[in-house]
Amino acid sequence: MSAQFTTTIDANTVARCIIKHRHLLSKTQAQLAEELSVSFQAVSKWERGMCLPDLQKLILMADMFEIPLDEFFNRNVNPNNHSDYSNENTAFNTAKHLLEARCNFNEICDLLKHLGNAELLSLGYIALQKHYKLAELSPLCDSLSPQGITDIIISSIENGYSVDEFKPLLNKISKHQICDVINTLTQYNHSFSGMEDVIIELEESHINEIIRTALDNSCKLDEIGKLIDKITSRKEI
Repeated sequence: MSAQFTTTIDANTVARCIIKHRHLLSKTQAQLAEELSVSFQAVSKWERGMCLPDLQKLILMADMFEIPLDEFFNRNVNPNNHSDYSNENTAFNTAKHLLEARCNFNEICDLLKHLGNAELLSLGYIALQKHYKLAELSPLCDSLSPQGITDIIISSIENGYSVDEFKPLLNKISKHQICDVINTLTQYNHSFSGMEDVIIELEESHINEIIRTALDNSCKLDEIGKLIDKITSRKEI
């Protein structure tokens, strides 16, 4: 007798699929959002499994990623056939449940080596939502690509983490990615306070972009003015 399939859409399955293929195309959340005509916050929520894209957006992403639409779906064999594709990744599911139970992060370290970048990033998002300290996530960050680490930092900003908490991770990403982080910071906090020493080390094009974004996001003019003074003083030395 042939296996009977049911098809469901699971937020975590969709999240990992978007993360995986966005990274394969080397796109940031902001770039993907722009191409889909949504906010980068919407993409962030999809990737954290907080909500699902509508069908039109799934179709657009399937075309963009050059994948079949059903890759976003969870396909489960009927229980009588003793098979369930959704439980295929036992390591991910086990780690996810441990994080949701707020277990010590060290308890999942052995599971991380069995996971790909998309699964690791999904676990990072869960850990941030559960308010794990970023320092606790070092084993996970060590296994992520620079873009994955950038996404973790951006998600930490969205979850209210301070500059001091994510700043040690900046040495693991590129200057362009640091620029993306600072722009996200100004969008959420309307301030880049604590990042001035990092900004003045960036290339002029990145600094100009940060200042434009800061102005667009209603950062205090005196804060922007002080940054410009620091940059000017540095050039004069």
